Amino acid sequence: MSRRRTWWLASAVLVLAVLANWWIGRQIDGGDAGTGRPAVPFDYALTDFDAVVFDETGRQTLRVAGPRLEHDPKTRTALLVDPRFVVPGEPADWRGRAERGRLARADEELQLEGAVVLTRPDPRGEIRIETERLDYDRRTGRLTAPETVRFTQAGSELVGGTLVYLLNDDRLELQNDVHATYRDAGTAAAAGARRGDGNDDSPGPGRR
Repeated sequence: MSRRRTWWLASAVLVLAVLANWWIGRQIDGGDAGTGRPAVPFDYALTDFDAVVFDETGRQTLRVAGPRLEHDPKTRTALLVDPRFVVPGEPADWRGRAERGRLARADEELQLEGAVVLTRPDPRGEIRIETERLDYDRRTGRLTAPETVRFTQAGSELVGGTLVYLLNDDRLELQNDVHATYRDAGTAAAAGARRGDGNDDSPGPGRR
């Protein structure tokens, strides 16, 4: 065999080896089913977590805790299981719970779903908000609920199709087919004291 032909065969083998190595690497990087390794939907997970979020001035704007948090690298969203949360407010903090939630847009938005309950103490009686979906925007201090909302305090009840609550202004807006039931605050508060109402399922410092 001539030296020229030997060199040509060696070059062809080298090219084939490079192409084969590139193809194998592409299959692995692409999460091919033939590798036997399922794609992982998150890049890290936390159990029994308790996180505090601050704004650019160092003011606490959100505290959230729960049994599990999973971070999705593609959407950069943290998925929350059974979250308990605290939203600082005046004159008192809002505390609540939900079945699931997510922190999106660099922790600027908290989206809650499933049996969402939000409460705040008040001299006239505890304020309680119940809905199936609640969104909190930390930048604007705005709570919104696009689905039916039940708002109760001291025995009185308001039910509406949507809710907007401006935390900075302490202003509540219920819209779309609103129904109201008003009761005497003193009578309702006395009845609540006899029943032992006022349970708080949300996290506080050192509590999950």
